[in-house]
Amino acid sequence: MNIKDIVGNNNRVYFNRYKKGVFYYRVRATLDKDDPNSLRPVLLEFPVPVEDVGDATMLDEDRAMLFMRWIRAAIKDKTIKDLSRDDQRPTGIVEYADEQ
Repeated sequence: MNIKDIVGNNNRVYFNRYKKGVFYYRVRATLDKDDPNSLRPVLLEFPVPVEDVGDATMLDEDRAMLFMRWIRAAIKDKTIKDLSRDDQRPTGIVEYADEQ
């Protein structure tokens, strides 16, 4: 998973939910699975700990580039979820209208 593919191309992040001190954001990106010829659109979800935000204003939609530090941490910690895969899709969460 390449961070540039996630935060580049003017990609946007979207607030999804807040639970137990963590904001959860989603981002749409086009990634390759170690092969540039196999590009696929993905929907990724990553956590943003409240204590790490400080006095920043957290918008419901923002530029993915501004969230690079949390996306990078989620990749490193393996807390980023590929919601495009059925085995990682959470249940009971309202999906965005354009995801259907």
